[in-house]
Amino acid sequence: MVNVKFTWSGAATLTTLSVFVYADLGPSAGHCGQIIWPSLPPGYDTRQDLVAVAGASVADGSALLHGAMFFPGATLTVAVLGYGTDPSRPIAVGCSVSTIPVTAATTETTVALSAWN
Repeated sequence: MVNVKFTWSGAATLTTLSVFVYADLGPSAGHCGQIIWPSLPPGYDTRQDLVAVAGASVADGSALLHGAMFFPGATLTVAVLGYGTDPSRPIAVGCSVSTIPVTAATTETTVALSAWN
């Protein structure tokens, strides 16, 4: 399992976050530098969309994600797109890479979101 936390300090309220988790299959697979925003590459293991309640922000929250490829020692890339009122245009993006400790089946990662465009 991966517990993903988010931080966002922009002025816009994020009403939806789309979280994608990739399990790296090789030394260069899925790392943040290879992600072309806002079109994320296929091949993610888990996607979760978080929607805020009436006018609140979903940033500065967290999500517990499950996936068959999340095993101890796996390197994971977590990509996040943050949306406001226009669901076709992200206003924030973020990415992080982490490794699930061999001693545990879960890990925690924090994704700092930055303004897109």
